[in-house]
Amino acid sequence: MIWTNDGGRGNFRIFHTGEDGHIYQHRIQLNSSYQLPGTLPNATQLPGDIRTNTNQPSAAAALPGNSYMPAWNAQTSDEIWTMYYDAATTTFYPAQVVPNARGQDAPSLAAQVDDGDDPAPWNRMGFQSGHRVIDTAR
Repeated sequence: MIWTNDGGRGNFRIFHTGEDGHIYQHRIQLNSSYQLPGTLPNATQLPGDIRTNTNQPSAAAALPGNSYMPAWNAQTSDEIWTMYYDAATTTFYPAQVVPNARGQDAPSLAAQVDDGDDPAPWNRMGFQSGHRVIDTAR
């Protein structure tokens, strides 16, 4: 789950694996009282026919400007895949394998980006699956 600030009062995005192995997201908009709605909106499948095993969760990291990056294990191998969503252009970039990243457990990821206020800014994504951490410059 991540937070993005698009859509007025901001919203949560929940990423999950469907029963069909596809990766989905729910965009949950806060109401005018800054509360969560009583019912979840319909899930939206991420583009590109991306899939993982039905028992594997996916992960996501929030990036500047309401962009984000989901990650998941491949359906037929130990590879970890990711894609970038550019909120400024509302574009999903094609899914790609994370170089040198493999794992049998669901991945997790985190990002630290240069926002202009950090005394030691850097732009990196970190992926982890199981006990292995992959640090990737972006």
